[in-house]
Amino acid sequence: IDCKLQMKNFFILSILLLQTVVLQGQGTITGSIVDKATQSLVEYANIALYTQNGHNYVLGTVTDVSGKFSIENIAFGNYELEYSFLGFEKTETLKIRLDKNHSVANVGILELAESFQTLDEVVVMGRKSTYVTQIDKKIFNVGEDLMSSSGSASDLLENIPSVQVDLDGNVSLRGSENVQILINGKTSNLMGATRATVLQQIPAKTIDRVEVITNPSAKYKPDGTSGIINIVLRKERKKGMNGTVAANAGNSDRYNGTLSLNYNPGKINIFGSYGIRQDNRNRYTYDNRTITNTTTGQNTYIDQNTNGPAHPVSQLVQGGVDWYMTKKDNFQVNGSYSYTNMLRNETTFNTYRNNSKDTTNYFSRFRRNDEYEENLELSAAYEHKFGEDHTFTIDYTHSSAKELEDNA
Repeated sequence: IDCKLQMKNFFILSILLLQTVVLQGQGTITGSIVDKATQSLVEYANIALYTQNGHNYVLGTVTDVSGKFSIENIAFGNYELEYSFLGFEKTETLKIRLDKNHSVANVGILELAESFQTLDEVVVMGRKSTYVTQIDKKIFNVGEDLMSSSGSASDLLENIPSVQVDLDGNVSLRGSENVQILINGKTSNLMGATRATVLQQIPAKTIDRVEVITNPSAKYKPDGTSGIINIVLRKERKKGMNGTVAANAGNSDRYNGTLSLNYNPGKINIFGSYGIRQDNRNRYTYDNRTITNTTTGQNTYIDQNTNGPAHPVSQLVQGGVDWYMTKKDNFQVNGSYSYTNMLRNETTFNTYRNNSKDTTNYFSRFRRNDEYEENLELSAAYEHKFGEDHTFTIDYTHSSAKELEDNA
């Protein structure tokens, strides 16, 4: 009898769990983008989905070669859809609601109008184009605007088509966070779990260009990735000593500062930089679930509210030496060290209601989570150029990481 009772309870519990997953719901948003003037399809336009409450980034994608897009596996709720592309005017935000009666939202054909601006005078400075499309990649050359002179690598990536950056600094390419990020064409231990923090510390003015490779060749070992973002840093070739200092401050005790120095007496270039950043974030999430007892037909409603302020402080030290032995031979040594201290306090409130919406249970949970992470990377490389498209390279890299998490 006990065995049969246990099997019956297990069967009912399995049905309840399955019912819960089904009731949470998944939605889809589809549509297409065209040029307003020519009605031609626009490929690789950015599509971003945000929550209406708080305007938090949820998912994103880009239009395909037919100008169409589709965002799937979206939890039911109220959202805002934004679409844009370089060289076109900013559009109005679309408000969309997904529920069990409207799980698929087709927004139809959306139009983008080209951006025109009348200038009194045009001065040609001879600088390279901002955005260049090649057969195997798209190149974004960093200019001299306000964003590139005072922003970070994270700010720079946010302005590149098909690249999205959420509130926490996590980078995604065409809606997928499974993207590989390289520094000067090489993998880096810093671009691991803490890459969002590191990207926020690299000054945009130290970056020469960003290459977006959506169909990488085998030399990049791209298995399992949605693409590659290669950040190419500037190589200062001016002789003598030079440096830059930058500082930014915001409200709620947020600030960042960077210092970089460069010394080039001739064939040797010595460089180093230090950056520190403190942030203050407040993450708020709301979850509503319905559990149905298939035996009694009674519903249990669960409301969960989570409020989690976080205070990350991160530091990044980089340095290296480039030795230009001949016009065809180059030897370089690089080192980097990053340290991140994250203090997060999270409070969760759970409310249970019965079929009549009366509160039957209520409890709260507080969790303090301190995280410390260190990353060290040392590398050396020798390169010999045989011609325009052929090089011989020897690389050596040593990296180590330490991580400590204290939960209370």
